[in-house]
Amino acid sequence: MNRNKLLLTGVLLGSALLVLSACSSDSDDGDAVSSETVSTAGTTAPAVTDVNPASFEMDGRYVFDVPMGDGTTSLCVMADSSITCSGKAPEDAPDITVEPFPTQPPGAITLDEDGLTWYMLEGVPPAPGKLEHSQRITHGGITCETDAEGTLDCALGDNGFTINHEDAAISLRGTVRVTAEAEAPEAEASSTKPTAVDGGVDGDYSSTDEPMGEGTWCGVAHPEETEAYVHKGSVGCLTAQEVIAEYRDRRMSEGGGNTLAMQVGEWNCSSPTAMSSQELSEEIFNGTIPVATVCDNPDGTRIAAAV
Repeated sequence: MNRNKLLLTGVLLGSALLVLSACSSDSDDGDAVSSETVSTAGTTAPAVTDVNPASFEMDGRYVFDVPMGDGTTSLCVMADSSITCSGKAPEDAPDITVEPFPTQPPGAITLDEDGLTWYMLEGVPPAPGKLEHSQRITHGGITCETDAEGTLDCALGDNGFTINHEDAAISLRGTVRVTAEAEAPEAEASSTKPTAVDGGVDGDYSSTDEPMGEGTWCGVAHPEETEAYVHKGSVGCLTAQEVIAEYRDRRMSEGGGNTLAMQVGEWNCSSPTAMSSQELSEEIFNGTIPVATVCDNPDGTRIAAAV
């Protein structure tokens, strides 16, 4: 945790006290005595205010903006044991590969228990709020703090990074992992997916658009159909499958950013990056199935697909 810097400004106030001695017949000398007093005024940097992470909560994570002096914004996504923030990587930062996207320069940095990894961060919905100057957020052992000028510093143990307020430049300290770890994990064998006899699969649901609740697999009983999983809220299987299928058909030509984010009707769909896919897998499938597609509806309903 950063310590507040104490800025001391010394102010010298001079005052001369002139003492006049009367002349007498016994003395020809007169002494002029001056006394100089110094006053030191101390100026303390603004106190850092702790912000409740709940004010930035979004789908189980904490998402916030940090305004930069160059007019840009650093977007940060904090999970239980990691944080990823966007910014400008130095020119010597290695290019990274996050499947299925082409190799490219990093646009973000991730900090977790294992160290620092160059990354990409796009396609995230607008943040609920901003981390203003001289504010701090702490969660899961990670502390992120802005100073009086707005420079962001995040730390976890001996590792950390700084995003300079003037130009959003990222600087690192501690262990930097090889970029290969940022690549998307290979898909697990399809045997980990539910079968038609498991609980929570669609059965005959695909033949109607009756709203189905959380935990419903749509299309699993029909191999020729698009599969969709109802993670939050309720939605008809036909609708869920149509949204997933349409997104897959259009994402390569119309999707934006490294997550191929785009709207399908009122649904916001994207292909999660490697880190997001892992986090969503833990959240939705207990880590057993990689998440390849996720679509969110403004009413809070979420559907996902594993392939």
